[in-house]
Amino acid sequence: MKTLKRWSMGLAIAVIVVAGAEIACRSVGLGDPPVYIESRDFEYIYAPNQKVRRLGKLILVNEYSMRSLPLFSGDSLRILLLGDSVIHGGVQTDHKALASTMLEDSLTARFHKKIRALNISAGGWAPDNVAAYIRKFGDFNAKIMVLDVNSADATDFMTFKKVVDVDPHFPSHKPLLGIEEGLKRYIIPKAILFLTLLFHAPQATAIQGPKKETASIKLNSGFSNLYEYTQRHGIFFLMVLHPNIAELSKATYGPGGQEILRFAQENHIFVISELDNKPSMNLYRDIIHINEAGQRFLFNELYPILIEKISSNHSHSAG
Repeated sequence: MKTLKRWSMGLAIAVIVVAGAEIACRSVGLGDPPVYIESRDFEYIYAPNQKVRRLGKLILVNEYSMRSLPLFSGDSLRILLLGDSVIHGGVQTDHKALASTMLEDSLTARFHKKIRALNISAGGWAPDNVAAYIRKFGDFNAKIMVLDVNSADATDFMTFKKVVDVDPHFPSHKPLLGIEEGLKRYIIPKAILFLTLLFHAPQATAIQGPKKETASIKLNSGFSNLYEYTQRHGIFFLMVLHPNIAELSKATYGPGGQEILRFAQENHIFVISELDNKPSMNLYRDIIHINEAGQRFLFNELYPILIEKISSNHSHSAG
């Protein structure tokens, strides 16, 4: 009888602990991640029509898998912000803190008409992913395209290697429990990384970024595809070249970045070289991604240029 009581007491305590842990996980948004879908055109993207709150951050996804509000017939002018996780922001960035949202709200207020800055992006994307998305869905009658890239994008080609439901950051469905997600997405990967660094320290020093560059640069085809598309359709094309932490410390871009600048110069593409604007290290949350202050920095770079371009187009239309 005593043994049975001890087992019952132990089970009750275990249930209470698990329930408490699940409540804690759910309170910060674990168990309700934004989910992804696979694409035979552009590898993967957020599933459409989502609204979730993660770690206190609101994530909104519209009907075209953009990290933006739905499209409306009353939109007066549309700008496309295209890119990878820098534009996308990840789950660490609230909807209102995205450069795209700030641009949309500020430009709408300034011109007194609904101007959209549509966020078409995903973590790990390169220009060929973006170009494939545009081929599939069109340009949404946009007048301006802004492509945010970094040096690694120069040679980062689509491989269609399975990512969804393989990488824990790209789930296709909600987990049963918040605890399950916490373990699979955060605790276990960090434990593996710690053990790898602990037992393979010499190799750890060779770890670079998530993408690789090669000495011989064959530029990602998405750059020319997007440029040629904008030329055919009369869309203003603007690029932002975003430095990683190593480039920031050296005040110069790597080979990929240099090739991107060369391509832009040859084709007379306007480029915001962020190294020229001297971003500080505190705008980054890791070697490449920007935090919410970094999103504000990106907004400040783009806002005056877009004002000038929209004003110019308005003057020409009025004339």
